[in-house]
Amino acid sequence: AYVSVRGVDKSYPSRHGAVQALSGIDIDVRPGEFLSILGPSGCGKSTLLKCIGGLEEVSAGTIRVHDAPLD
Repeated sequence: AYVSVRGVDKSYPSRHGAVQALSGIDIDVRPGEFLSILGPSGCGKSTLLKCIGGLEEVSAGTIRVHDAPLD
């Protein structure tokens, strides 16, 4: 897979405790595939894309691009 996401969780601290933005996300995107991520406001679409783009660290799980771990 070009992009492989396995068991990705992302949580943010808040004054009321941790806010879970992503939980157990698994996605494979192969070369030439087109993927759309749909959902209501606040469901984690932008957070997932920031994690895949390396702009946010995941709380758990792995993201690989071209079979190399995303650092």
